[in-house]
Amino acid sequence: MAVAIVVVGFLAIRNTNFVRNSQVLARFATLSPAEIKTQGRYFIWPMALKGIAERPVFGWGQEGFNFVFNKYYNPQLFAQEQWFDRAHSTPIDWFIAGGVFGFAGYMGIFFFTLFYLWKKGRDVTFAEKSLITGLLAGYFFHNLFVFDNLISYIQFFTVVSYVHYKSASQKTVFENIKYPHKRVDVALALSILALVSVIYFANIKPIRAGQTLIVALNSLQRQGASVDILKSFKKAIDYNTFGNTEIREQLSSSVPNFIADGVPNEIQQAYFSLASEELIKQVNLNPNDARHYIFLGSVLVRAGQIQEGIVAYEKARSLSPGKQSIIFDLASAYVNSGNLKKGQELLKEAHELAPEFNAARILYAVGSIYAGDIDLADEILSYRPSDQDKANAFLTAVAFDERLLEAWVRVKRFDKILTILMARISLEPTNSTHYVSLAASYLELGERQKSIEVLEEIKARFPERAEEMDFFISEIKAGRNP
Repeated sequence: MAVAIVVVGFLAIRNTNFVRNSQVLARFATLSPAEIKTQGRYFIWPMALKGIAERPVFGWGQEGFNFVFNKYYNPQLFAQEQWFDRAHSTPIDWFIAGGVFGFAGYMGIFFFTLFYLWKKGRDVTFAEKSLITGLLAGYFFHNLFVFDNLISYIQFFTVVSYVHYKSASQKTVFENIKYPHKRVDVALALSILALVSVIYFANIKPIRAGQTLIVALNSLQRQGASVDILKSFKKAIDYNTFGNTEIREQLSSSVPNFIADGVPNEIQQAYFSLASEELIKQVNLNPNDARHYIFLGSVLVRAGQIQEGIVAYEKARSLSPGKQSIIFDLASAYVNSGNLKKGQELLKEAHELAPEFNAARILYAVGSIYAGDIDLADEILSYRPSDQDKANAFLTAVAFDERLLEAWVRVKRFDKILTILMARISLEPTNSTHYVSLAASYLELGERQKSIEVLEEIKARFPERAEEMDFFISEIKAGRNP
């Protein structure tokens, strides 16, 4: 009832100057149903509620939302970030982490803080009680839409501690108890030893691992792949800290750097050996996390172990069946293995999960082209949304998708390539590269005169490239393809 009163009251004053002049309130006032549907929470919260319904008593454990996100992934999230590790609502996060007991414990902190704050006989003024109550109410409302962090928890428990200090009665628990000095000395020594151990394992080792990882990544960007960088990755992992997951992810993300032209074969092999070994360890540690199987599959496929990569991708797909990006990777692996029909079937499945997802539609067309089903590809690409903005967005996506262009090149459909390049020119008339590509396509089609005409147009539009175009034109007129 209270929530309903607040909502109705806010709607009644949403157009007042008071609301308009407040950055926070104005943001809420301008929200529309259509805009709300584009927010991540619109999809994330129902997924979280499904996770709560599956494990309502004890929850999924700390950091457990990742598993809920994978299992109940909503394909409509395609326009959002790919991975959420929080529900973006602190009460929901605690219900996910600890079930009904965790949620009750979290809510109990607020309840008992307010209970003792307002309990009679406490040395707290009415104004002080009101301020603290308002502070806690605002904090809780804020937490309905965000996840907490270490700093906000420190501030929260500072307020709770203050309330405890003001409301608790003073009692002497131990009185006139004497401890032998020897026992005190032993206890002190053990405490210091424990403190040093905790600092070393919880702070120093992770810091060193992080510093080593940063050195490896910076060196990789500046100098390129090398054996020393692989040693740095291995050294960071050997610290064996809670950061190993992140280190292994960064190692797998470095595939393009180690597969670049000019990287010696022995370094590439050493990289694949280390990356695959560490990622296998990671999936064994977290066998229900789809993300790690994706990284493993990516490394295995790039190493040429396509069938093993397919196995990893299939496992990831079983853990998160609605996630299109996993299906894309799996389909690509099947295409690389020569199973074009299987790749096409998977891309069709990804497309049907969310037909309005432009990238999925285009990739379905690409898969159909590789499978030899050109008519189906044309039908897929003929799609035009009724909304003009969405239609323009789709046409732009089609025009600039390099995977689609490459597919048409593979099957030598230069008529399709011409259509794409003309669309690019209409959208980016100041990009000379599109004109050069168009001239090259005309040349491939045997229309040498049209190719020359395009090159002449480039000379007129882009005088700085005139000398280069004159050379191309002379080569074409001489019967050669430049």
